[in-house]
Amino acid sequence: TGKKYDDEAARTIADSFAKLENLYLRSTSITTAGVQHLSRLERLKILTLDDSLVDDGMADSVRKMQRLTWLSVDDCAVGDETLAAVSECPDMWYVYFANTRVTDEGLTHLPQLRRPLSLYLSNCLAVTDASIPSLALLTDSGGLNIDLQGTGFTEQGARELQSALPQAQIRWGSPPVPLK
Repeated sequence: TGKKYDDEAARTIADSFAKLENLYLRSTSITTAGVQHLSRLERLKILTLDDSLVDDGMADSVRKMQRLTWLSVDDCAVGDETLAAVSECPDMWYVYFANTRVTDEGLTHLPQLRRPLSLYLSNCLAVTDASIPSLALLTDSGGLNIDLQGTGFTEQGARELQSALPQAQIRWGSPPVPLK
């Protein structure tokens, strides 16, 4: 953690720890170039880049990280392109895109994922009721969690989504409004 960790640090990590599976880098100066270095980590399953300087330019690197199961980019300048790349990671189940530029269009890619998701979209204002048809295609199970707090979703939309995914845990409203 810390701004002192930059793209050169990412290169050093990739060069020095080829077998690394979990990497938590929060509040760093790592950019898309740094993520490109990290994409060489063939065993990487968990990647956290919260509050870093990455943007949608990292999408191609994410596509190379086929073992990723967890990606957290809270408060980063990523959006639909990165979310589309995430949908190409076959074992992805934890998608933390709170405070990002994700829109309804980006969510159309998520039904490609086969596993129940933990999907965090809080404070993504461009995520609205218009994404209900896409989100309703996600695997409905008790393992499906969707956080819509602070999004452009209406209470009616959140209730409609909950009806479409009755086993899922959907959070909406502040404080959270019971939807079941």
